[in-house]
Amino acid sequence: MNNFTDTLAIFEMIMNKPDYDKPSIRILPIELISTIVIRLKTKFKKNLKLLKKIIQSIYKVMASISKEIPESWLNPEDGCKIEEEEFSIDPVHIGSKCIDSFI
Repeated sequence: MNNFTDTLAIFEMIMNKPDYDKPSIRILPIELISTIVIRLKTKFKKNLKLLKKIIQSIYKVMASISKEIPESWLNPEDGCKIEEEEFSIDPVHIGSKCIDSFI
């Protein structure tokens, strides 16, 4: 787990830097971490402190959404649907999906 803890520290630096040109850069570490947690679920169940740290890091990214809301989002049309590409980089969607998979 020591190597994973080091990797997590590097990923957290990426996840906590909000000014990347592409928001998907902050999403990649979340997806990689969640894949590792899912595959090694029994090890993470024994280390709840580390799992809690991972979940807190994911929530930080989820909470760091833009404060500026486009006009189109304030008054969406009836039946409005988010484009799949736009939805796939949404930190709230990705984060909640990853945390749900831990349960």
